[in-house]
Amino acid sequence: MPSEFTSLENVERIPAPPADVFRRDYVDRQRPVIIQGLFAGQTIDGVRTEEDAVKIFGDLQLPVASEIMSAFAEGTPGRPLAAPELMSLGDYLEFSRQHPGTRKMCSEKPSPPQLLGSFRLPDYDSWHDAISSFFVGNAGNFAHMHFDCDFRHVLFHQIFGVKRFILVEPRESEKLSPIGNLAWWSIEKFSQEDKGRFAAFTSAYDCLLYPGETLFMPACIWHYVEYLTSCMSCNFRFGRNRYTRALAGLFHPSRYLQNIAWRMSN
Repeated sequence: MPSEFTSLENVERIPAPPADVFRRDYVDRQRPVIIQGLFAGQTIDGVRTEEDAVKIFGDLQLPVASEIMSAFAEGTPGRPLAAPELMSLGDYLEFSRQHPGTRKMCSEKPSPPQLLGSFRLPDYDSWHDAISSFFVGNAGNFAHMHFDCDFRHVLFHQIFGVKRFILVEPRESEKLSPIGNLAWWSIEKFSQEDKGRFAAFTSAYDCLLYPGETLFMPACIWHYVEYLTSCMSCNFRFGRNRYTRALAGLFHPSRYLQNIAWRMSN
């Protein structure tokens, strides 16, 4: 897909597959894939631009705060982080246009009923242990390289805007010099050229995610996310078993636990 942005683009793009194919070829093989048309014909699929989002979700309330790594860097030792402030989606997008360098964003907050009511999930899972979060941020924001400690699989849906994902399998964890579930390396500070070198060094999946596309990320995988434009996204976290649920609840995160959970996640 032509783009002004760059990545290795080594993640397969497919039309929405049947449930058995999705499970056999991607979940069971712990293989990322970009699904196109997962929510075709549904309300959420008609939102592809900021203007579309403001028309449908403009009054949606966002808990907005500084991106977490930036908040730590800017904070005072011993002081708690500032509480989020509420902004409507429309107000946040206008604020980010007026303050293009802001690190304020809505990061991984529970998806509200207004958003959840705009789609139906496919029959890829029973969804009994699933949760959903949403994200809104401006160009230049990011999610530091990390793995998720709940050990759920993720379907990550891009509503509007473009994001870059760099995904690294647990077997490459030693190269990230991790502390807990966070990589030591601040990839967000790398040049675009060095991000490509890093992706090659770690045998990473590296892709751009466009409006209307949904990225499947296997449980336990490392991921760095870069907001290349203003973006709105939501995720659906699912598919734990009794082993990964126990590991997530009983132990502190580490790359050793991550690798055990990776092997038990199917």
